[in-house]
Amino acid sequence: MITTITDGESCNLSDQDKGIIQTVFSGLVSQFSGDQNRYNTFLSTMESMLQDQIDFTNDCNLQYLSDLINGTTPSILTINTGDYIAPNCKDYHVSYDNVKLAYTSPDFRTPVFYATRESLGRFIDAKNPGDCHISANTVPVTWYFTNSDPTKHIALNGKVYGIQSNGNGYTSSDLSTVKYFTSLVALRSYLDKKNPPSQIWSHTVDTSFTPVAYTAPNGKEYTVYKTNR
Repeated sequence: MITTITDGESCNLSDQDKGIIQTVFSGLVSQFSGDQNRYNTFLSTMESMLQDQIDFTNDCNLQYLSDLINGTTPSILTINTGDYIAPNCKDYHVSYDNVKLAYTSPDFRTPVFYATRESLGRFIDAKNPGDCHISANTVPVTWYFTNSDPTKHIALNGKVYGIQSNGNGYTSSDLSTVKYFTSLVALRSYLDKKNPPSQIWSHTVDTSFTPVAYTAPNGKEYTVYKTNR
């Protein structure tokens, strides 16, 4: 809880006043800065609450705290939209959706959104195995996401789902087929079950072996490699 005392109509905060507010803000941010999704949700919620109070009270302390949020966001949360190179050396453009607060790529045939760049990269790696590029996601990772927003769910693999509810129950427009669930907990559990962390290559390619091309009976072409496994 943050309690402030206004100084009448004056907005001349002393350096000591500002220092106290900065210390409080830094302490709050430190609780969430390790999780990008929680950090985004925290800041947007706090900013909304502050603005409601500022509109009614014109409180200078709250306004300064709001200014800290708006001014600090870019330096604490760095959104990386640089290209991502898959293990097969396919280049993916990366973009960030400020509404969904999630990463995606315009190169996907079907749009999908991921809470972090790392979870997006792991999805790309799983779909593009190869030996021409060493991925940064070679070590299996399980992400933990705090799902307190009733309008969206982040699955175990980082994939972001929007949540809707009506007379039929709870569902997500991001599902490939329409399904309804009697509770929000049941929907979240289903989404987690269908989205385990993506599995990717975890071996070393023997570069002394020349890859062999192979065409399956159905015409699909494969490249065969030798590995340490």
